[in-house]
Amino acid sequence: MRSFSLQFAAWCPLLGRYVWIILAVMLCVSQIGCVQRRMFIASNPPGALVSVNNREIGVTPVATHFPYYGTYQIKVAKDGFQTLNTQQSIRPPWYEYPPFDLVSENFIPGEVRDHRTMNFNLQPRVVVPQQQLLERADALRRGNRVLPAGPGR
Repeated sequence: MRSFSLQFAAWCPLLGRYVWIILAVMLCVSQIGCVQRRMFIASNPPGALVSVNNREIGVTPVATHFPYYGTYQIKVAKDGFQTLNTQQSIRPPWYEYPPFDLVSENFIPGEVRDHRTMNFNLQPRVVVPQQQLLERADALRRGNRVLPAGPGR
């Protein structure tokens, strides 16, 4: 037992120095890699309010980061135009599949950029004349199963 403690005491200064070197190298290596994910959203006409997953991000053209690959609920709205609700799927690039993602996220020096651009065309809002709207309401009240033809019908 005594010989073990003497041997350990002899290795302690070396062990302590190597532990600090290993920790310093791990800290430096962990700070190297980074993947920056950004989505750019534009609309025609510009100036539409954009929400991603029910969170307002701004007015088009707008950019925001996205933390994961997958499906996002995007809402684009502007006065005088029909509101656009869509689900947009963002597929990962090849370097974000295991085991490559470990290297791209942690060990590649510098920054890997993944920028996605989405363009949306907004359609003008169709204004239904009041008389036509009243006729359709009367038809519904009378219990008719067939509605009179209206815009988009």
